[in-house]
Amino acid sequence: YQFDGPGSISVPDNATLKFGIGDFTVSLWAKYSQTAQGTLFSKAVVYDGAWQGITLHDNYPSGYFFGNIRQNIYDITSVEANCNNNSWHHFVFIREGTLLRLYVDDASSATATDLPTDVTNTAELLFGAHQSGTCPYSGLLDDVRFYNRALTAAEISTLYHENGY
Repeated sequence: YQFDGPGSISVPDNATLKFGIGDFTVSLWAKYSQTAQGTLFSKAVVYDGAWQGITLHDNYPSGYFFGNIRQNIYDITSVEANCNNNSWHHFVFIREGTLLRLYVDDASSATATDLPTDVTNTAELLFGAHQSGTCPYSGLLDDVRFYNRALTAAEISTLYHENGY
């Protein structure tokens, strides 16, 4: 799907998107060259004055891609990789126990320690924007997948090489 700024795709909240404090994986392909911060996907709500949930976005102008888990007023963890270059990249964001991992193009790009943060909320899942209505995404998204478990390195490699990469 191509996003060209304002606008998003909305998926209503449902049981399959409630990861709680458990393991999960988000896998997607993205191609973008942002001139402002853009959100690839977000499932977050305001809780106690701050955002709580999961968000994946580009942090222009640095060119870094964030996988972000937030609870209350704390940024629990962000992991980054430089991919704002108008080329297709495969991103896999994983929480396994207290470890967050970001794979970019079949390579482990970053790891970080996470608290066992409950990311369950009632927000809709948005592609191309944040629930706040800010940070529109300009670029392409494809083959978005959510798993209620942590994928292995071998499974990530299979996903990456499925389409001839």
